[in-house]
Amino acid sequence: MNAARKSFLPFLALASTSLAFAACAHKPHMAASAIAPPEASLVRTPIEDTAFTPFIPGAELHYIYGGIDKNVPTAQVARLDAGVSFPKHIHSNDYYAVVISGNYQHWEDGEPDQGPVMTGGSTFFQGGGAPHYDACLGPETCVIYVYFPVSADATFLPEE
Repeated sequence: MNAARKSFLPFLALASTSLAFAACAHKPHMAASAIAPPEASLVRTPIEDTAFTPFIPGAELHYIYGGIDKNVPTAQVARLDAGVSFPKHIHSNDYYAVVISGNYQHWEDGEPDQGPVMTGGSTFFQGGGAPHYDACLGPETCVIYVYFPVSADATFLPEE
């Protein structure tokens, strides 16, 4: 990899993450009751203190706001153990994701391969209704930020 491209990667990772969080913060289309603001003007939660909810074996979610099947915009952090894969599934609505850490793959049903290995700062968009898969390749845990502008759900599909 040439030096110019290598020096651009940290900037790209920061810009991608910033854009995702800005999209999360800019919610003019939401009902005021969809998210209750915290009582304090500043709330910080180190990942070690974050309350994660089990989703499937080896994968857990933390909702920054919203939640699965609540019919509101949702921002979440997903944490997958190394070697964990999501089986074929769909979501009713689009979402945007940023890989925070780990070696991650995301691909649609029918692709000839599983796509590139994505590391911290990598982003992807998934359109609603398209069957797809996810995998944390390891050796470390994968942490992914996911933003559903409309609402979040997940329906697991049988393999054919």
